[in-house]
Amino acid sequence: MEHEKDILLKTFLNRWSLKKVKKMTISEYSQLNNNDTFCYWVEYKTQKLANISGSANSFKFEIFERKDKSKIYKTDDYKKDELYSWRKRAGSTREEAFTKTKLNIIRIIKSSLAGNFGEIDSKEITLSPIFKWKIAFLYSDKRLLAISDKKSVKWLAEQYKMKNFKNARISSVHRFLIEQIDNNNYWNNIAEMWELCDLFKKNEQVIIIERKLRGRKGTTIKKSNEYYRVIDIHKKILIIRKHNKIQKTLYEKLVSKFGKKAVEMEMNFIDIRVELENKVIFFEVKCADSATKCIRVALGQIIEYAFKDNTKKEKVIVIYGDKKPNHNEDEYILQLTNFLSDLSFSYFHELDQIDTIFKLDISKA
Repeated sequence: MEHEKDILLKTFLNRWSLKKVKKMTISEYSQLNNNDTFCYWVEYKTQKLANISGSANSFKFEIFERKDKSKIYKTDDYKKDELYSWRKRAGSTREEAFTKTKLNIIRIIKSSLAGNFGEIDSKEITLSPIFKWKIAFLYSDKRLLAISDKKSVKWLAEQYKMKNFKNARISSVHRFLIEQIDNNNYWNNIAEMWELCDLFKKNEQVIIIERKLRGRKGTTIKKSNEYYRVIDIHKKILIIRKHNKIQKTLYEKLVSKFGKKAVEMEMNFIDIRVELENKVIFFEVKCADSATKCIRVALGQIIEYAFKDNTKKEKVIVIYGDKKPNHNEDEYILQLTNFLSDLSFSYFHELDQIDTIFKLDISKA
């Protein structure tokens, strides 16, 4: 099924093809109370794709119809007439400013369509960087990041250990970062990067964790605020740490059903261990791009936990992922279940699955 964001992107490209941009008038570019202008589409209608709303002010569009017709500017950098305001660098008149702005946009679109992203770095393109790179992304066929803010893009490059990222051109940074993500899962990867950038802008700490194999005491408390971790130190893959929220919810439900004595969390790194009268259930929570990846990361880990446990009771292993399996993954999980029959393997992504398979009335707990 086509992703809703891909549908939105196609809708934008159909409305504002290069051919239509070449014919665009100033009122089609920016006009009050018109939600079909080029600027309105770039800032608001495609906000779900790449958000530049609230960034800078309307001067990021170089020229725009202003709401306050009596506005007085205290700097010579801006010019205006009875309807429009524009940057002085764009021209002396409204017509000059719009013509130059339009030519710059056409140049960006042509370069992006051709994959010539280095051309967009040119200082001759005198548009706001955040606006310039949002346009470039929209016409890039997802060959650029859906992130236009220069500081955020550079910061991401630093997290991914790009050499000389401080002095690199923005097009080079985009090319480097786009190689770090799975293009088949583009939108999810971009969403994770957005969240990381939000933390960066809020000056919150991005936590990098690398587990060491040592003993650990159990706990009954788990912080559930979201943060980020590098799960593969070598590939520097950054993901949203949803793990704690899922783990905490699962732990609380199990404790409410069986009591704290039966349910352990993080004892020797086992996410959750439940000891019942005739069986021990090991839960490993994983967050990844797909059910397959959740299983791939967790399976060896949870088998080892079960193997090292000295209980004589039946052992049940459950990988609890944040992704629903597709049809092919359902078949894969069925084969694994048969293959690991001695361990009673299951993959869950919803609490009511535990209720169904293990007869645990968690949903009513």
